[in-house]
Amino acid sequence: MKLKYPRKIEILSTIFKVKYDKKEWGGYVSFENREIMIGTASLAVGDNLNVWDNICHEIFETVTHITNTSHLDKGTTWDYKFVMDHKQFQTNISIFSSIVSKFIE
Repeated sequence: MKLKYPRKIEILSTIFKVKYDKKEWGGYVSFENREIMIGTASLAVGDNLNVWDNICHEIFETVTHITNTSHLDKGTTWDYKFVMDHKQFQTNISIFSSIVSKFIE
């Protein structure tokens, strides 16, 4: 699979800048700055799959945040919790697939 690297994407009427970092292996989303960072360090060793995983992870996390099907648990784990029924999951995956397709050439 060949990847494209758009500089901005729209997720449910919200524009996010997409940045790529050759020194990072992971990624993050900043909702405050409306920015998604995708680590591309793995490309140096021929690993496209890690970049694809980063893209999918950050996009789906962003979708669930916007659709209120995830929240940050600031209690014992300080981690995101995802809560949705099957209908919400289908909605999220439909949104996700329409966005992630912009990363595929």
